[in-house]
Amino acid sequence: MANDWVYGLQLNAPIYAKKQRPVVAIAGQQNGELNWALYGTGQIGKAYGRWLPYVEAGLGVADAEGLDQNTGITTSNTHFMYTLGLGVNYALTDRITTGLKYQYIGTSKERYPSGVSAANWGFEMSLITFNLGYRF
Repeated sequence: MANDWVYGLQLNAPIYAKKQRPVVAIAGQQNGELNWALYGTGQIGKAYGRWLPYVEAGLGVADAEGLDQNTGITTSNTHFMYTLGLGVNYALTDRITTGLKYQYIGTSKERYPSGVSAANWGFEMSLITFNLGYRF
């Protein structure tokens, strides 16, 4: 692009995530886990020689399940996701790149019943990712 600006789009569908079970103390214990997620990000950066610092933002959806251990009630909800990140890539050759990225991901809070009451909860995570890419 003009003036060394670089734009990109990325679609993410994580195929594995370690199951997380946050305990929420509301009339007992409620465990939750993220079943799947799908989100897209837009990126913009400026090339400085072989270096490419960039920022990104995106939106998506995720499905989570909550289990009340006292009653055995399982509730599933769809959460809306948002993500913000920044990173830097380095071109090792004209075709091979490597980089490091920090990404924050958050979700909307949804209602999960627990015995005689209910809780609104969502997910938050911070990721640091190393990448290695090949350009065709």
